[in-house]
Amino acid sequence: MCFYDKGDIAGYINSIKKALSVSPMHSDSHYHMSIAFLSSQDYISAEKHARLAWEISGDNLTAYNYAYILSLNNNYKIMDHLMQRTGVFMTKVIPMSILMYVIRVTL
Repeated sequence: MCFYDKGDIAGYINSIKKALSVSPMHSDSHYHMSIAFLSSQDYISAEKHARLAWEISGDNLTAYNYAYILSLNNNYKIMDHLMQRTGVFMTKVIPMSILMYVIRVTL
């Protein structure tokens, strides 16, 4: 069982930091670091690593993750730019971001 599954977010982050020290351009490590920071509600650090993961890999999974974190940080201008660059977001992320905004506003 990994640190994350045990709820040891600090241990999880430390193990990912070690991986990034060996391979700083490893997209999966940045992706998992963004998830770890999301779990600890450090949305600024989560956004940084989500952006790096997407810039390195450019795949849809990292793009969706980056867009989601951008919406949590209310960075809609950057998210709009991301959607324009990827095209895939035009039908999938806009409704999700609007829904997330509505949920946050109504809570």
